[in-house]
Amino acid sequence: MAVTVRLPGALRDSVGGENKVTASGRTLDEVFADIERRHPGFRSRVVDDEGRLRTYVNVYIGDADARAIGGLAAQVPADAEVMVIPAMAGGATAAAERVAIPAAIAEAVVRHAREQGTLECCGLIPARGGVPTRTIRCANAATAPAVRYRIDPREQLAAFRSMDAAGEELFGIYHSHPASVPFPSPTDRMEAYYPEAVYVLVSLRSGAPELRAFRIAADAPGSEKAVRELAITP
Repeated sequence: MAVTVRLPGALRDSVGGENKVTASGRTLDEVFADIERRHPGFRSRVVDDEGRLRTYVNVYIGDADARAIGGLAAQVPADAEVMVIPAMAGGATAAAERVAIPAAIAEAVVRHAREQGTLECCGLIPARGGVPTRTIRCANAATAPAVRYRIDPREQLAAFRSMDAAGEELFGIYHSHPASVPFPSPTDRMEAYYPEAVYVLVSLRSGAPELRAFRIAADAPGSEKAVRELAITP
């Protein structure tokens, strides 16, 4: 049975840069095995040495969370869409690349941070043709939201579908540092799985908002990846 497997974020490089592949299998394990046959190394990116989905990967079969319906043994209906989504999470020198973030987008990020106060806010910035179009606020599902963020995986899924329907692509991932500098923390760097995205941070440590943007390299999962700051233009 042929199914469509969508791979946003850093997992694209494991299948030759594609964001969507077709695979066959009756279970999620069989689907991953089929991809592995054509793209050696893929399975180790999503399945750990104990044969379980890696903690930083969320997998949906249609609208169902694969972990809730059997994990790798979950049944995959014919013509289903499987979405493998690296988590969006984190916690507290060449010439700079420039990135354009319209004032309305920047203001929306700052407003969200202010409304969350001492808790880290988080969300996505879609774009069309490389130009940011809006912000998508997401719930912070981290267990310690004052110092960490973790975008709720179901909201992540809904956001990707919303962007697809609107003909948009992922431009950026934003979050706030309520009381610390607007620079990616070691946890931010270790849990960054979207090297194509701009990571936007806003700090309210002094009351006046400080907004900065970064690229975080596509190093090995779990490593403290290299960071490059981007110069923000309106």
